[in-house]
Amino acid sequence: MLMKTKSLFAAFMLLFSATSMWASDTSVDGIWYDFYSSTMTASVTYSGSGYYEFDRYSGTVVIPSSVVYKGKTYNVKYIGFAAFAGCTGLTTVSIPSSVTSIDEGAFESCSGLKSVDISDLSAWCKITFASGSSNPLVYAHNLHLNGEQITELVVPNDVISIGNYALYGCSGLTSVTIGSSVTSIGNDAFSGCSGLTSVTIGNSVTSIGNYAFYGCSGLTSVTIPNSITSIGNYAFEGCNSLTSVTIGNSVTSIGNYAFEGCNSLTSVTIGNSVTSIGNYAFEYCSSLTSVTIPNSVNSIGNYAFRFCYSLTSVIIGNSVTSIGNMAFSYCNLTNVTIPYSVASIGEEAFAGCNKMTSIIWNAKNNSSPSQIDKTPFYDIRTKIKSFVLGSVVESIPAYLCYGMEQLTSLSIPNSVTSIGESAFAGCTMVQHLTIGEGVTTIDASAFANCPYLIEVKAKMKLPPVIEASVFTGCGDLSGITCYVPEGSLAYYQKLDVWKEFNLAEKDFSEEDAIETTNNDAAVSIRKELRDGQLFILREGKMYTIQGQEVR
Repeated sequence: MLMKTKSLFAAFMLLFSATSMWASDTSVDGIWYDFYSSTMTASVTYSGSGYYEFDRYSGTVVIPSSVVYKGKTYNVKYIGFAAFAGCTGLTTVSIPSSVTSIDEGAFESCSGLKSVDISDLSAWCKITFASGSSNPLVYAHNLHLNGEQITELVVPNDVISIGNYALYGCSGLTSVTIGSSVTSIGNDAFSGCSGLTSVTIGNSVTSIGNYAFYGCSGLTSVTIPNSITSIGNYAFEGCNSLTSVTIGNSVTSIGNYAFEGCNSLTSVTIGNSVTSIGNYAFEYCSSLTSVTIPNSVNSIGNYAFRFCYSLTSVIIGNSVTSIGNMAFSYCNLTNVTIPYSVASIGEEAFAGCNKMTSIIWNAKNNSSPSQIDKTPFYDIRTKIKSFVLGSVVESIPAYLCYGMEQLTSLSIPNSVTSIGESAFAGCTMVQHLTIGEGVTTIDASAFANCPYLIEVKAKMKLPPVIEASVFTGCGDLSGITCYVPEGSLAYYQKLDVWKEFNLAEKDFSEEDAIETTNNDAAVSIRKELRDGQLFILREGKMYTIQGQEVR
């Protein structure tokens, strides 16, 4: 069974030798108790003189629902701290419905335990377990109801909440049906139930706790109903037989590590109310082939889809503002579109995506990274053959296309006003460069080390003042033709760097009319010849080659 908690046995040994505050000198029918006269309740514990007598309980132990001591009846409500810890000879324990809480480490290291017997399933689901080592199922793995092993669990209708650790480690379960009365599934509720293959979650459940189905390695499919609003951290981590997941439309957040390691997961449907996908949420989902991130999502966490080796298709919704560090690293993507809403992309977000050759960048104002090797595409920069800037982009962050040596042309749309430092430096194969008319700022080394550059189209009517480093390493600028707007030649001839080019005027109106940059609105633009005349079709409307709309 998959276990995430370390043994507390050594710690208990030290506690046993240092204190006797949980021990008792009172035994009734072979079971030690602490009695509380103010509430007439009792707690099962261990002998005050038995710190090292770890087999003080062995074989079958039946805990009664009440016990008579000195002529008074006490209800057995608690199993105390380390009560059965180290009792390796204990094989069966029967726990009455009167028990409401089981303390830390109560069954720690009870390695010989084979079964747990109860008489009331509702009461069991409501017990407060201090931790995983409080639950005897961690070792017994099998839960018996009135002597019959439970394999197909149907949660009773009077259960409103399945408590933390309720079925923790119960690998004998094969199916679970959670009825409409349940509103929450607690932390670790079914953690380590490795035999579980089927789970039905009722339509009243609103939350799935942390680690709720952690390590349920036999689980093959899960449907998250529309009633659920949150999926906890690690909720389905290690469910490596899970082949499909449907997340309902009321879920607002997918927790950290929620589906990490679900390496059989081939498809996931994310509901349209999800606003955040947590860190590592789908990491190592190595069979996942495609993901559509709905428009409701604002953030994609660090490493969210890292090592999804089979992931070839990703659609990122147009409300995403942040993509975390290495979010899609080591995926099998061939292309990606970054929507206009994205304001930040973490370090090496697409590192190791060695099949990626095409990028459409629509991010309106994305922040610049702290250094060159922290950019989202740095690791795969030599693989990129096409990089298209959309018509909504206003600022190009520093180092964005640094070292993309296979690019042969670059076109900066008219919407762009600033180009960051070294944004296109090292794009060594670029021959043709178009800079849109809106650019007012070009930072240092923006187009440095593009030695094959032969043509620049500078559409700015008033050229920005730039540093000499902007085109450093591009060879002799006098051998590069730089086209400028009609009537602007005199301005370019007066400014350093620009005046070094072979300057010539050009009418750009025709090019602007048929600009075919992509954006998140999926603008459809194409040329069409009708009756011997060339027209432009854009968003269902027809334009002349000069950009005049034809009605």
